[in-house]
Amino acid sequence: MADNNIGTLFHFTKNYITLKKILKEGFRITYCKEYFQDSFMGIPMVSFCDIPLSRTDQHKKDYGIYIIGLDKDKLLANEDITYLNPVIYCHSEILANSLSSHKKEYEGMQANITKRTQDTEYPNVKIDISGSIGATLGMFAKSSQIKYLSNSLLGFTKPYAGAGKKGRKIIFYNEREWRFVIPEGIKIDGNPCKWLNEEEYNEWRGNAKEPKKLFNTILPVGVDYITHLIVDQETTIPSLIDYIWKLKDLFGQTVNDKQKRILISRITSFQRIKKDY
Repeated sequence: MADNNIGTLFHFTKNYITLKKILKEGFRITYCKEYFQDSFMGIPMVSFCDIPLSRTDQHKKDYGIYIIGLDKDKLLANEDITYLNPVIYCHSEILANSLSSHKKEYEGMQANITKRTQDTEYPNVKIDISGSIGATLGMFAKSSQIKYLSNSLLGFTKPYAGAGKKGRKIIFYNEREWRFVIPEGIKIDGNPCKWLNEEEYNEWRGNAKEPKKLFNTILPVGVDYITHLIVDQETTIPSLIDYIWKLKDLFGQTVNDKQKRILISRITSFQRIKKDY
């Protein structure tokens, strides 16, 4: 029986320029749109998978033909990477409804709080008009806690299957996704992180033909975490070698020639993998 305990987490990208940018700057956090039942979430994260490279044909079509692989054991041992976890794939309708109910409870409490308060002439200041300030404050604290717990669960949850482009059915379970997610309220780039609704996400995303806006915050890993660099064709490898050799920084850190040589030795192509595996 084949060993399914893959020792590397792979990040796929569709663009060679993006691959080089990640090598130079590191994995910068960005918003990704996710759906769970009737809920839309713009989640700040970096995603990976641990699919064996010999079984990535469909994954390449969906997510790109350029890959950076990171050592899973080093990632899990890094105490600064506390928000990395495999995705929970949900097929049971009972479980799905249970997870969604937390979000609906929070939204209902928020609506109730809005009814209890009234705007003042001062920005971001409201007054209680219900006659029960303590109850309103308690409800606000509870709603914030429920929101945090709800997002913590839904941020790592995905449907077992769903519709992809052109209506093609996708078994998300086969993607074996891992996510590094920034919880709402945790500071990122000096400000409390906010998860986005669909309108906020579309405003943030802007023109879909332009590159996504990224946070300055990067995943706290070094170049020594890299186990694989994979490009599409063998003919792409020389240009990537030249690019790495000319860089002074990799993953946002100063590197020496020995580190560059080790990284270069880890470059291969899907063209080679297809022949040999």
